[in-house]
Amino acid sequence: MQPLEDSQRRERDACGIGFLADASGRASRTIVDGVLEGLARMRHRGAVAADHRTGDGAGVLLPLPRALIPASWCGLAMVFLRDESARTAIEDACAAEGIGLGGWRDVPVVPSALGEQARATMPRIEQLALLQPLGDTLDEAEGRAYRARRRAVAVGGAYIASLSFRTVTYKALCAADQLAAFYPDLTDSNLAVPFGIFHQRFSTNTAPSWERAQPFRLLCHNGEINSIDGNVAWMRARGHELEEDGSDSTLLDNALELLVRGGRD
Repeated sequence: MQPLEDSQRRERDACGIGFLADASGRASRTIVDGVLEGLARMRHRGAVAADHRTGDGAGVLLPLPRALIPASWCGLAMVFLRDESARTAIEDACAAEGIGLGGWRDVPVVPSALGEQARATMPRIEQLALLQPLGDTLDEAEGRAYRARRRAVAVGGAYIASLSFRTVTYKALCAADQLAAFYPDLTDSNLAVPFGIFHQRFSTNTAPSWERAQPFRLLCHNGEINSIDGNVAWMRARGHELEEDGSDSTLLDNALELLVRGGRD
């Protein structure tokens, strides 16, 4: 029996993740194209359902581009609506934190780009424009956005993919090479960003869903954390309240966000 070569010995994880940035911080369409191409090339890192089209979930996390918002003091909430009443709950949560509202926008989508099962479970996808309170720094506004999302999550009826003055998450229950076809926003020639994070999910310990697609609000995560129950218990013991419904990657993102919003760099 021949010994394995080094390339054969390397362990291979499932989910595919990537990060692309301009080293000088310049926003360009080139970065968007690179992010989407990198994501599409990771289709083999995911799986498909019995309809041979519905993927485990894929998405991108981008800094807020001017093509989507009118000014630097505006933010954006990306929302998967399951119940119409949730729209009011999100507005009330933002108002309670002093965030102004600039109105809702139906996000353009092309359902035919997805598989049958993904279309059958597709939520209504909308964006809410957010107005930064006068006098707030960006960090202060982002703290308000975090608290507003936590308020809204407690009500239910919607999944908030992102609610931020810094970033927006476009994700779907799709394969890696279906995302750009599903969201026309991502093919807008005016869309320009200095960096992007992308993710193709391979579902293992939780069933695929629109809500469990990645990236989340701060990160994309490859692999499982087998000690997740212990980590959650330690967070509870320290008096922290986390959103605990989701995959291991969801919980990691929630914990990271809690630390960052609490002042960690």
